[in-house]
Amino acid sequence: MIRFEEKPCLFDGISIDITDYFVHFQTVSLWNQWNEFEMACQLIMNSVRGDAQTILRFLKRPQLYDYYCLKNVLIQRFNPKERVAYFKFQLRVCSLKENETISEFGQRFKILAHKAYLDNFSDLDEYFTDLFTSCLNIEMAKFVTFKHPHSLDEALLLAIEYEAVHFSGDPETTDESESLDCCKTVHNSFEILINILIKHKPKRCFKCHQSGHVRSKCPNMSIKVHARDERSADSQVKLSEIGGMLRNGHCSSDCVTFV
Repeated sequence: MIRFEEKPCLFDGISIDITDYFVHFQTVSLWNQWNEFEMACQLIMNSVRGDAQTILRFLKRPQLYDYYCLKNVLIQRFNPKERVAYFKFQLRVCSLKENETISEFGQRFKILAHKAYLDNFSDLDEYFTDLFTSCLNIEMAKFVTFKHPHSLDEALLLAIEYEAVHFSGDPETTDESESLDCCKTVHNSFEILINILIKHKPKRCFKCHQSGHVRSKCPNMSIKVHARDERSADSQVKLSEIGGMLRNGHCSSDCVTFV
């Protein structure tokens, strides 16, 4: 069987995490059956570029041929141990983001846990399982806890199962919900339209049935009131005349004429 040599990907310190890159590089080295000296040479000649390549100028010749020395220098540059405390803090406050699926959150959680506990990641599986479960909502956390998962991967699968059952959305229920939302939207639109029409409806008088004014300010009302007041005043004058005539002794019907 003919085995063709594979070429490792480039590393510039930006596009890929240093830990993930060395997993890839060591797998390619194993396939190509490189020894440590060949791995060091391949790393320098064909792999590191950009900022990663500038580190080489500070190394002495024996260090350039030492693969593990090169690996440690690159890790210290692009993933220093001083960042571990930051990753541990980020892991403790990690939470599910809006519109993020459990699968996406689980992957992000595992990467952060691996960065925070690079040297003993596999030994802290129980701790990671409890921490992951505490990040879930109450009902999902209960479901996962009562299933007694033995690893972080099992807890992640149980959370994905719960999400699939309770948040997948039944098509009929979804259609009914959409129809109800549509009806509510139409109803609200009609209410807004009615309020606008009422607000801008022309005023109409209930007395003369003309537009532009209300009954209390009706001009016809003021004319009728004025006429009524004049009639009342005339009546008062006539009554006072009649009273004077009666006092002067004119009691005959011929002397008093009612109008």
